[in-house]
Amino acid sequence: MERFDYLNRSARPEAALVRSLLEECLTRFPQVTRARLIGAFRSRDRIPHLSAAFELVVHELLLRSGAKVIAVDAAVARGTAPDFLVELTNGQRIYIEATLATGVTPDAVGAEKRIDDVVNAIDDVISPDFFWDLSYRGVPTRPVRIALLKSKVQAWAKDLDYDAVVSSPQAPPSFSWDEHGLSLQIKPRPRQRSRGNTGPSSIGVVMPQVSWGNSREPIRVRALDKAGKYGELDYPLVVVVNSFAGPAGPSELAEVLFGDIVALVDSRTGSATEGRDTNGIFFDGVNWINPRLDALAVVPRLTPWTLAHRSFASMVRPDKHPYGLALPFPSSSLRPKGQGLEVVQGVTVGAALGLHQGWPNPQTE
Repeated sequence: MERFDYLNRSARPEAALVRSLLEECLTRFPQVTRARLIGAFRSRDRIPHLSAAFELVVHELLLRSGAKVIAVDAAVARGTAPDFLVELTNGQRIYIEATLATGVTPDAVGAEKRIDDVVNAIDDVISPDFFWDLSYRGVPTRPVRIALLKSKVQAWAKDLDYDAVVSSPQAPPSFSWDEHGLSLQIKPRPRQRSRGNTGPSSIGVVMPQVSWGNSREPIRVRALDKAGKYGELDYPLVVVVNSFAGPAGPSELAEVLFGDIVALVDSRTGSATEGRDTNGIFFDGVNWINPRLDALAVVPRLTPWTLAHRSFASMVRPDKHPYGLALPFPSSSLRPKGQGLEVVQGVTVGAALGLHQGWPNPQTE
């Protein structure tokens, strides 16, 4: 469900709601960069698609906050510019840079591309009687034989009996494939209203292997990369990170900015107390660092399908902006309180976009 092909082809009413919202947002996206965004959004590769979708949603949230997105007339500093120059309702201007943190190594990028090729091949096996529910474990260490896999799936699908599958919903037939460390399974799900239609989609559900790692380090890497990309800017820079590497709430944000929570052991007594590592990107335990990064916001796995119930967490660096800095999107904000931090709760992305509870499931009376 995190791929363009599925969103584009799916006949589900939920997909229609997602497409309608994104198409509406696209009409308000700056025309000068709209073609570039559409090209990335339509990519069959998952990461460019998700990155473009995130940029589109961030732009829409900026507009919904009442902020004005201003065209950057000339490239800044090093020949490039942040995603958006924004004028807030109080007249202040800030730069917004939206990015993804995947935590994926270069080797894993190749493996994910090979998985994308497998998913796309199965999605191309169209059946007038069934959708495919696809699950997989592991990652392929070498390219999968796509043509052979597709022909095998097509032959298996041709032999499926619709009535037999409908009569045994708890034990449907399945197709399995193991190659180069990838194990996948396909089960048929009977079409109902769309039976007899050979499009627009064949995959109904994709259930990938999910693993949560240390999400904080990938966020640090992306934030610092963006903070150092543009040199000295004439307005504050706010980096907004969509984390696909793991959790990204207020507690994770605090560790990103001020250091991971660690146990500090007294070598004399052996007793341990809670403290922080020195790997924070706002504060290293002694000094305020990375002054080009004025604020950081994070959100966990925000996709076109998860807008209703995702929330941002954010913090403005207090050494540069002791009186705060208005951020033009919904978030729960971290603020200094005594020797620690407090969380001021904000609204969800869905609430800011006016989505009903449970969206994109159709609203019932």
